[in-house]
Amino acid sequence: MTAFTYTLKPTAGQETLLRTAGGAARAAYNTLLALVKTRLAERETNPDVRPPWTKFDLINAVNAWRRDLDAQGAVWHRTIPSIVFEEAAADLAYGLASFVDCRKGRRSGPSVGFPVFKKKSRTPYRFRIRAQKGSVAVGAPGRPRAVRLPRLGVIGVREDTRPLRRLLRPGLDGTPRARITAATVRWRRGRWTVAVSVEAPDLHPSLQCSPPEVEAPGWVGVDRGLVALTVAATDEGVETARIPAERIYRRREEGLALRHRRLARTLPGSRRRVRALRQVREYQARTAAMREHKLHEVANLLVNNHDRLVLEHLHVAGMLTNRRLAKSLSDAAFASLARLVVYKAAWRGVLVVEAERWFASSKTCSGCDHRVSELPLSQREFCCPACGLRIDRDLNAAINLAKQGARLCRLHRFLSCPGGGHHPDSGPASSRPGDQRATRTRRRRPNSGEAAVCGSSTARTSPIALPGA
Repeated sequence: MTAFTYTLKPTAGQETLLRTAGGAARAAYNTLLALVKTRLAERETNPDVRPPWTKFDLINAVNAWRRDLDAQGAVWHRTIPSIVFEEAAADLAYGLASFVDCRKGRRSGPSVGFPVFKKKSRTPYRFRIRAQKGSVAVGAPGRPRAVRLPRLGVIGVREDTRPLRRLLRPGLDGTPRARITAATVRWRRGRWTVAVSVEAPDLHPSLQCSPPEVEAPGWVGVDRGLVALTVAATDEGVETARIPAERIYRRREEGLALRHRRLARTLPGSRRRVRALRQVREYQARTAAMREHKLHEVANLLVNNHDRLVLEHLHVAGMLTNRRLAKSLSDAAFASLARLVVYKAAWRGVLVVEAERWFASSKTCSGCDHRVSELPLSQREFCCPACGLRIDRDLNAAINLAKQGARLCRLHRFLSCPGGGHHPDSGPASSRPGDQRATRTRRRRPNSGEAAVCGSSTARTSPIALPGA
């Protein structure tokens, strides 16, 4: 499953319909949740009361609610697709099922509580439309940069839709290579975006790596840090990439503070306050987009130039408890970078394994495997007291990670494996790494199963310079 995300350019009338659809999805969700809670309260006194819990029951309940609206003369729900209400019911059913699975121990990951109501002031507009018999289409006659949604009409987009239209074009046998399954519209960072979910084939074999050989040299370790965002090196000690941390939030922090001061001088409810608040949001959205773009550049650089990668398991949530480094750690976005590398590697057939959380990659000498007891962050050079090796600490950590590649494969600590492997958010080998516009986003992979690794290939070991770094 692949998603293509585009920025919408709706007209004034279409934007009104989009807001109506987003509000309707939230209202349907809250109405159904209130019904479930009411039935659960009644069940305490009357065991025969059965609350709607499954997707089928909740869809029937939301359809009954819509019929009540018709009886009351409220026909606003007729202006938007009916599938919006059904998908809101499906979201609630998924939340209830996740809550039950978590209580019974059938769900891995963090604990999930009972669903809560969506507050209007804090919930952005968002709704999903399931594609039925060509109801969702990309491109229109004379308008290639557009998407067609039921009841909403043809809405223009900013980005080029040619890659997706090529996938949807019928082949020599008359059938398209891809099929649209759903479209998710949401209000994000001051813009309307649509994510078109597509069942697409794998990348062309010429764009994928040949099956890697586990025991052969050529593993590449990737160390993430605050001075150098990533340092990649082979197990033979050859540095293949060094990308400095741009500290995007730190560089733009002064401009954000200036806009917040302007916001603080305005009166609540005034037009100046609305304008100042919009400027703050646009500035923050720009900062997040710049960081996102940089992370995609780094992830593409690592995946396109190596066929075997070793990532370290960073407990980012625990690291953020350090008040002195929390802002810099959040700005570096270690978890997001790992997530991007994992799903892009799955596309390219790149083998990615994960080192254990407590593996001391920085404190271990890459020459003699001697481990030092202390290595403060201020010490940027590793000095081995046993063999006298002096080396950059990030390069030393990357080399140590690369040396663990074959062993980690034998332990099946896969994050991305050609033919199968572990999803980054599931399984004992998980690192729990924590959007992208007009490009292909994460493709689903099997959550379980072990894959055999065979074939031969070597990593590209020539030094790589990131454009603009």
